[in-house]
Amino acid sequence: MSYNLFLIAIIGHVLGDYYFQSQKLADYKDEFFLGVVEHSLLYSLAMFIIVLSIKLISHIITYRLEMKVVILYALIFSVLHFFIDAVKYEASILFVKKKSKKETMNHKRTEISQKKIKEGYKEQIKPYVYVVDQLLHIVVIILVILKVIKSGYSFFIPEEIEIGIRMLTGLLIIFKPTNITFNTIIKEYKPEIKQKENEIEQSKNEKVIDRNAGRSIGNLERLLVFLLLMANQYSAIGFIFAAKSITRYDRIVHEQEFAEYYLLGTLFSITATIIVYFIFSNGLSIDTITNTF
Repeated sequence: MSYNLFLIAIIGHVLGDYYFQSQKLADYKDEFFLGVVEHSLLYSLAMFIIVLSIKLISHIITYRLEMKVVILYALIFSVLHFFIDAVKYEASILFVKKKSKKETMNHKRTEISQKKIKEGYKEQIKPYVYVVDQLLHIVVIILVILKVIKSGYSFFIPEEIEIGIRMLTGLLIIFKPTNITFNTIIKEYKPEIKQKENEIEQSKNEKVIDRNAGRSIGNLERLLVFLLLMANQYSAIGFIFAAKSITRYDRIVHEQEFAEYYLLGTLFSITATIIVYFIFSNGLSIDTITNTF
């Protein structure tokens, strides 16, 4: 029961913190508190969508479920999420101001250079802030679920629906959240691309295409790994790594920095998928699904 509630809460969190949040909004909330409020409202929307889904499930399986209780816990998740994000925003702003002020006192800086210093400090702490932020959200979810258990509240989900929830949780996490986590944490290892002035405009267009292609390849890679894990075909995962290496062979051979970044990205992608699979979909296989249905 508690594990099912945890999965449902995680789905709400992933939807609200990733899929209901665009990159534009993510950048906006780093600069302005109004962005934090806007994000929190969208997060609440995601949580309440999950609440309505739970209510629908309970109606389908003719299980009596108190709507007030479910709405209350969804509201608690939303309020605590806003509180964590608000504290994160204020702490980040305070840290950057303090560091940049100290830098300005030591050296005379123009307004443009001061702005660059602030942006530099923001980028410096971004990975740490991101990790701590997500850990706090998960801890809050666990604590609230434990409170639900102690209160004696019960929620039953049939095995068929539970399998679907576990699959949905795993799939939602391995796409956008994994992409964002990788780009945030491993960004400093990305090799710089040196280019001539007459190639800048062409390179900008190529970067957009390459970034979209790379993201799509990463998503397909993780989806294939996830499906292969479900099918117990662990050895076949190596073929995915080999196929990717062939397409990037020339750059891997001639550019050491890219080769290291490529290897790091691939290992991160595959490792993340394996971890997500065993945490959220342990025991889930194609045979299990076939036998259940």
